[in-house]
Amino acid sequence: MLKRLFAIVLLLGSVCYGLDRQKINFPDIEGYKTLKCDFHMHTVISDGQVSPQVRVNEAWLEGLDAISITDHIEYQPNKVYVSTELNRVYDMAKKAVGKKDLILIEGAEMTHNKPKPWHFNCLFINDPEKFRDKNILEQAQECKKQGGLLIWNHPSWKGPENGQWDKPIQQLYELGLLHAIEAANGRHIQPDGVEWAHTKGLAWMGCSDIHSPSGWIYPQVPGHRTISLILAKEKTAESIKEAMLARRTIAWANDMLLGPEKHLREMFNAAVKVGKAKSTDKGLTFELTNNCDVPLKLKHGDNIIDVPANGKVTVKTDKKATAGKIELQYKLTNFIYAPEKSLDVKVVVELDKAKA
Repeated sequence: MLKRLFAIVLLLGSVCYGLDRQKINFPDIEGYKTLKCDFHMHTVISDGQVSPQVRVNEAWLEGLDAISITDHIEYQPNKVYVSTELNRVYDMAKKAVGKKDLILIEGAEMTHNKPKPWHFNCLFINDPEKFRDKNILEQAQECKKQGGLLIWNHPSWKGPENGQWDKPIQQLYELGLLHAIEAANGRHIQPDGVEWAHTKGLAWMGCSDIHSPSGWIYPQVPGHRTISLILAKEKTAESIKEAMLARRTIAWANDMLLGPEKHLREMFNAAVKVGKAKSTDKGLTFELTNNCDVPLKLKHGDNIIDVPANGKVTVKTDKKATAGKIELQYKLTNFIYAPEKSLDVKVVVELDKAKA
């Protein structure tokens, strides 16, 4: 039996060794680096199915820039099998990071069923063991004491009534203890997360909340890991924290981007290249190139243009011009900045004089 187990380990090692690191393609915007981050994931230390070392290697192979492993403080069903001392998670993960170009941020998940089934992640902490046996307010205060940031996880996960802005949430907010909210968790958009991020000025987060091995989910199931795009001044943990406090964050989930209107527009402008147009009897024709991993779903009246991720399309419009530039207005239906609000964008087209 042991020999068979050893053979399986060797086989898995040979399969994993030499895998190419993937690239997640989103452009930097002026003044900031676009960092690809996942700040909600679990290991066997709480209720996940893999070790901290595997989480690190998955994230690195998938092209992430920064992660936080956020095992549950209160919910640890594997404690009869493994040690659930929370500081070990970061220690094991840090060793696995080694010289990899991956930022590791220490975190943990607070898990409460009263007064409601509320979960919160605290990032940038240094001792999650000090969060044990405390209520939500006490834990949020401990998070602040350790220099951490608090994220409200999947607010609507057990029904919209749990995502309401109730008195305990308002108290955290008024005390300056609540900093961010998940607009997307796994494959689920969180309507209350979108609303409160927009109206309460919280940072928009997209997180995988992954429990099973990543290879069981991606790429076998169509789609991508839900992550946060952090617009940071530098590729450091300190810059990530500053960006979150400044709300320079965008959630990427289900081929959608969700975030502040300003930063969505900056991402669109950085990702899109407009080719010069040629004039025909029926109007203008030009190429639209998309240099990012999210498709662009543009709409103008009944006219719909789908620009694939990292692809291009030829656009035909009945607009006519013989010289200069014209502006075309579209609604970018999969860039969301508020409940039921998608981004209005303009495409500036310049006539190719040589072909006019």
